[in-house]
Amino acid sequence: MARSGPVAGWRLDYLFSLARHSWLIHLGVVALLGLAWQHGINLASRREILIWFACMLTLSAAMLILARTYTRRWPDGQPAGPAPRAARAYGILHSLLTTLAGLGWGLGALWVARDDPALLPAYSLALEGTALGAVSSQHALPRSCLLSLWTSLPLLALAYLRHDPAWWYGGINAVMVLLYCGLLTLQSWRMGSFLARNAQLSVSLNARLTELTATSQALDEARRQAEDASMAKSRFLVQASHDLRQPIHAIGLLAAALHDTRLDTGQRELVGGIERAVGTVSGLFQSLLDISRLDVGGIRPHPQPLDLGELLRQAWGQAQPQWHASRQQIAARAAARFRLFDPPVWVCSDPGLLSAIVQNLLTNAIKYGQGDILLGIRRGPDGLSIQISDQGPGIAPEQMDAIFEEFYRIETPHGPHIDGLGLGLTIVRRLARLLQLRVRVRSRIGRGTTFRVSGLQPCAPQDGAPAQDLWERLAHPLKGRPVCLIDDDPEVLAAGAGLLRRWGCTVHAYGQPPDTLLGMQAIISDFDLGPGQADGLQTVLAIREREGWDVPALIVAGRMDAARERALAAAGIAYLPKPVPPVELRAWLMRHPPPPRPGP
Repeated sequence: MARSGPVAGWRLDYLFSLARHSWLIHLGVVALLGLAWQHGINLASRREILIWFACMLTLSAAMLILARTYTRRWPDGQPAGPAPRAARAYGILHSLLTTLAGLGWGLGALWVARDDPALLPAYSLALEGTALGAVSSQHALPRSCLLSLWTSLPLLALAYLRHDPAWWYGGINAVMVLLYCGLLTLQSWRMGSFLARNAQLSVSLNARLTELTATSQALDEARRQAEDASMAKSRFLVQASHDLRQPIHAIGLLAAALHDTRLDTGQRELVGGIERAVGTVSGLFQSLLDISRLDVGGIRPHPQPLDLGELLRQAWGQAQPQWHASRQQIAARAAARFRLFDPPVWVCSDPGLLSAIVQNLLTNAIKYGQGDILLGIRRGPDGLSIQISDQGPGIAPEQMDAIFEEFYRIETPHGPHIDGLGLGLTIVRRLARLLQLRVRVRSRIGRGTTFRVSGLQPCAPQDGAPAQDLWERLAHPLKGRPVCLIDDDPEVLAAGAGLLRRWGCTVHAYGQPPDTLLGMQAIISDFDLGPGQADGLQTVLAIREREGWDVPALIVAGRMDAARERALAAAGIAYLPKPVPPVELRAWLMRHPPPPRPGP
C-alpha cells in the first residue's frame, strides 16, 4: 500500500485526471438516491434527508473544484503537478473530502435503516456501486481509497445488523458487506501496485529512451564527423590530383624519351625500371582517385551505343606494356586469346566506366595469372557478358566475398610480391553497380579464375560509326607530323616535346594558348593553362577556328569532372587523365592520321 512521506506527483496527476468525471457521476447518484429516500419516509425525517443531501452535494462540488484547481496548473493539458509542498496539501485535502464523503454515506445508511428498512437494499446498491467506483478512480492514492471504503461500508454493515427485522438475515447481510469491503480493499491494493509498477517502468523506459536518444545522437554526430573526414579526404585527393599527376606525367614522358636514345644494356634496364615504377605509381594513384571520386559522387554514368569488341581490343592494347613485362618474368605465359563476335557487337553503356571495369579486371589477370588470358564476349539469358579468365593460383571459397572489400589483397606465402592497394575489385563492383551490371567470379584453386561482367544489353549501331578496323588505322607513321603541344608546366612541356620529337613529330610547344595560324595536324593540350588564360577546350576551339577545320585534339589533364568531359565529347575532343602512358599517347596520334592532301 502507500508509504509514508510525500505523495508522488504522478499519483495526483492520475487521480485528478479521473476525479472530474467520477465526481460528476457521484453527484448524479446522490441526487437520485435523495429523491428516492424522500418519497419513501415520513415527513419527520425530511430534515435529516435535506441535511444529508446538502452535505453530499457540497462534498461532491468541493471535490470537483479541487480537481479543477489542480488540473488548471497543467500547461496545454499536459500533466505537470505543483511543487511537492503544494502536492502534499492537495493529497491531504483529497483524503479529507473522501473521508467525509464516506462518513456521509455510512450515516445515511443508518438513517435509512432506522426510518424504512425496506429502502436499505436500494441504498446498499447505490453505496456499494459508489465504493466500487471509488476503487477504480482513487486507487492511485491508496490512503483516500481506504478511508472512503472503511468509513462507509462498515456503517452499512452496522445498519443491517441493528435494524433488520430478522436479526440472522441482517447478520448475514452485514458479513457480506464486510467481505465486499475486504474484496475492494484487496482490489485497490492490486490496482495501486500495478499502477506503481507501470509508473516505475515508464520512468525506466523514459530514462532508457533518453539514454538511447543521447547515444543515437552521439553516434550520428560521430558518423557525420567520419563522413565529413572521409569527404574531406576524398575532396583533397580530387582537388590535388592535378598537381600530383604533373610530376608523375613528366617522369613518364622523360623516361620514354630517354628509352629511345642510344643506351647500353645496363642503362636500358635502369630506364625500364623507371618506367615500371612510374607505371606502378600511376596505377596506385589512379585507384585512389577512382575511389575518392566514387565516395564524393563525382562519377555519373552516361550510356551511349558502343562497339563492345572495339572496346575490348583497345583495353588489351592499353595493357600490352604490362603484358610484355609479365611475359619476361613468367616463362609459362603464352599470348592472350580474344574470343569476340563477328560482326561487331553493339551495347548501350558508358564507355569510360565500362573500359575502367575491363582494365581493372585485365590488370588483375595479368598480375596474378601464370599462363594465357582469355578475354571474350558471351551471350546469356540476361544479355551479353564480358569474360576474363586467367590460369593463376585461384581464389579460396572463403575469400570470394572479401576480395571486393577495400584494401583487401590475397597474399600467397611462397608467391611473388604483387604491387597494389587492393582497390581494383572494389572499383569494379562499385562501377558495375553504377552501370546496373553484375560481377560474378568463379575460381578453382590451382586452375585459375574467371570474372564475368553480365547484364549488358545489345543495341543498334551508332549512326555513322567508323567501319575501318582499329589495327588498320594504327599503321600511319608519325614522321613529320606537325603537332601543337600546350602546357603551362615547363617540365611537362619540355618532356612531352622531347618525346614527340623522338617519334618524328614536328613539335610547336607553347606555355600558353597561341594566337597565330600554325598549320597543325594535331593538338595536345593541358586543360588548366594558368590563371587568366583560356582553358584547354576554349584553346582548341580557337585554334580550330583559325585553322579552318576540326583539327584532331587531345586534352591531357589531371582533374576533370563529368560536365567538362561531356563538353569535350560534344566538341569531338579526346581526353586522357594524367599521367598518360606514352604508348597511349602514341596510339592516339596514330588513330588520327593527317587529312589526305588535295590532288593537283
